[in-house]
Amino acid sequence: MKTIKTLHYKKVENEIVNLKDPNVISQLQSDLINSVYQTLKLFSEEPHLLTEQKNRLTGNKNNLGFYMIYNKKLNKFYLGSSIEFSLRVADYNRDFRNFFNQRKNKLYKTFVEDIQTNNCNESDFYFVPLISFSTNTVNFINLDDFLNTEGITNNPLTKFLETIEFNAINHFIADVNYSTKLYNKNATGKFVIGNQFRSPKSGSPSQPVKLYNSNYVWESVSLAAQFLGIDRHTVRNKLGKKFDYITLNEFKNWDSNKKITKENIVSFTEKKQFIIDIYKNS
Repeated sequence: MKTIKTLHYKKVENEIVNLKDPNVISQLQSDLINSVYQTLKLFSEEPHLLTEQKNRLTGNKNNLGFYMIYNKKLNKFYLGSSIEFSLRVADYNRDFRNFFNQRKNKLYKTFVEDIQTNNCNESDFYFVPLISFSTNTVNFINLDDFLNTEGITNNPLTKFLETIEFNAINHFIADVNYSTKLYNKNATGKFVIGNQFRSPKSGSPSQPVKLYNSNYVWESVSLAAQFLGIDRHTVRNKLGKKFDYITLNEFKNWDSNKKITKENIVSFTEKKQFIIDIYKNS
């Protein structure tokens, strides 16, 4: 999946972004929504831009912000945010390679359906940064309002991005001319099929998870992903197949020899490969 730069790509150069300034979030939301409209219009009117080498974008390391994944064949898009563009692109490219090589299907359901039923392939999808901030030059201040808000992460910067993304997705869901072009099916709520890209509020950040065909549990989705060498999206994508949530009370009373926490994770080093093999074979 190639990364494309357009005329509407906005790199925020401010040295300080003050999140207590009431205009910051509203302006970013407006900029993001307008950027989506402008970019879709541009690709529709000038599709040759997608194939011109001069529009390729590299050097996304240390950039965070908002992006679109654009399907040029169907003129559909997914709207997302990330605190590291380069890692997010690498994740998606790995998922595409795994699907097309038929080694392991990690692609999310919505894209897989278009690949299978509409004959789309990897070259039809493009990663399009819309608004970015460089972590080398931009200092975000007054993030405290996002410290204790609900979400899948304790990172207030991630929650800040998700807040803006959430409102932008809701805007396009409500727009009848664009809702059918949007891959995101929901902007909030519990993890559901058809919204497998969407990470915010997909369960509590500390909600314990159990591995099927075993009695091993982790105190959080993030810890399970870290231990198994996969990402959080994959864990949630496999709920009901390879994993299931358990209650905090169940976790509290779980067999300590099968209960993995941040404090005792090192003690499971010798059993790690054994547990990973259970995951792969379940």
